[in-house]
Amino acid sequence: SEELNKLGQIQVISREEGSGTRDTFASLAGFNKDGADGIDKTVNTATIADSMDSVIETVNKNPSAIGYVSAGTTGIDGVKTLEINGEAVSDNKGKYPLTRSFYLAYSDVEQDFMTYVQSAGQEIVSGHYETIAKNATFLSNQSEGTIRIEGSTSMAALMKEIADAYKKINTHATIQVTATDSTKGLNSVMSGNCDMAMSSRDLKDYEKEL
Repeated sequence: SEELNKLGQIQVISREEGSGTRDTFASLAGFNKDGADGIDKTVNTATIADSMDSVIETVNKNPSAIGYVSAGTTGIDGVKTLEINGEAVSDNKGKYPLTRSFYLAYSDVEQDFMTYVQSAGQEIVSGHYETIAKNATFLSNQSEGTIRIEGSTSMAALMKEIADAYKKINTHATIQVTATDSTKGLNSVMSGNCDMAMSSRDLKDYEKEL
């Protein structure tokens, strides 16, 4: 169309290998794997961004660019979002075709925080995403210690918000949230370099055995 001709060649903005957002998007869009190397079918001319904020910033600066981020990403209002089969992500998260789950992989010392995430923390989740459970009353056991959380940039802002709310209830806890990507976070928790991993893709079988 004339409008597309004005835009010129579409510039694809993708995420780095190891990103849970990239892995899940490729799977949902039907171009997840291509050959023995296991690399998805993202075009080799794509610009690679290493975080959600970088994707949004790049798309915002280039009217011919298109990329993908989580719907709950801060700053997404600055760019246009696409409807799929007439469904807008802001209207009904449950019916939008490109949906996924978020995961927290953890060991055995963070149970109090996980209980908060799965109960009262769901109120925070509901402001951005579809919840996994109903908001419920939470009573902390006031355990002390530091929880180091690493992984998906898609989850980082949400996790920081939840962590800040939890720390107001349990002032004995320190929580550090570091955004890397899903695979790096999972590898980090498996190697003992952090306590929890944020993943925005499904866990592989060996990862489920954490």
